[in-house]
Amino acid sequence: MPEVAEVEVIGKHLAVREQPQKRGRKTRRWHVQSRSEGKLLGIVEWHSPWRQYNFDPNYGTTFSAGCLSDIAAFLKEKTTEQRGSG
Repeated sequence: MPEVAEVEVIGKHLAVREQPQKRGRKTRRWHVQSRSEGKLLGIVEWHSPWRQYNFDPNYGTTFSAGCLSDIAAFLKEKTTEQRGSG
């Protein structure tokens, strides 16, 4: 049975859950979800051409400026970690 990743809160309304590492993949991935419902809102994953983590929102999702700011801070943190580990 696969190990269930813990939820990490990022801001007032959002949380992220790290996803299992895919074979051959060198970078990490997270599901972004609402804290209240656990609804999947999008995915954070490495975008090689830009050499940074990006957020790919699910169709039909809406975000406030505060939520976007929380996601941006998470992306910046994880990109800095990734570049430092390489």
